[in-house]
Amino acid sequence: MSSELLDISDDKLRKEIEVIYQALRTECKTTRSKNSIDIVNKTCTEIAHGARDFSTSIVGNLANAKGGPSAQAISNKNGKRYRDLISAYQRAYPLPTKLNASTPKHWIDQIQQPGVKGNVLIMQSELRKLRDENKVLRNLLANKNDLVVTLTQSSPQSDNSYPYLTETDYESLKSAIDPKRLKTFGLRLGEGGSIENVNGDEVFEIGFADAILKIITIDRPTNE
Repeated sequence: MSSELLDISDDKLRKEIEVIYQALRTECKTTRSKNSIDIVNKTCTEIAHGARDFSTSIVGNLANAKGGPSAQAISNKNGKRYRDLISAYQRAYPLPTKLNASTPKHWIDQIQQPGVKGNVLIMQSELRKLRDENKVLRNLLANKNDLVVTLTQSSPQSDNSYPYLTETDYESLKSAIDPKRLKTFGLRLGEGGSIENVNGDEVFEIGFADAILKIITIDRPTNE
């Protein structure tokens, strides 16, 4: 009986999304734009019956691989049509409550091995430090005059852009995103530079690995 009700509910969701999809498709003026909305719709259908992760980066990467719009195209001003369709799927196929309630901190608390848990906590600490460093860099770049003054006042003996990032810091950050090291702790590099466990759950969100790579590239010790 419950299976029958589930089929009826699923059929209702498909009909509601189909109405929205067809309405958005009607707005398309060219064959190319219609083809793009078709690809996004097909991609969302696949995600709905899989991980149900309708983030722009996931939908964009999958759709783009099929010849559809990229994540950037979906995010920009002209991508509203795609976002409306994606939102319809998100409302119809939300993540299970258990996954929505899960957070990186909660996941870390479940780690039983002291060594693994310790390394993950170190990575979490490095992420906080990295975010602080990025804030400093963004603030400097936001004002070119301040950036010139800062560079002018920097010690000529310093070879690093950020003197406070020591070689130990550098090695620690580099190790935090090393695929081989991550694998030993049951972790791996995920979609968009995230760090995830073997079940595909994000320990650190998208952009974590990319952000670390940018910092250690900018501030690489000269004796490396």
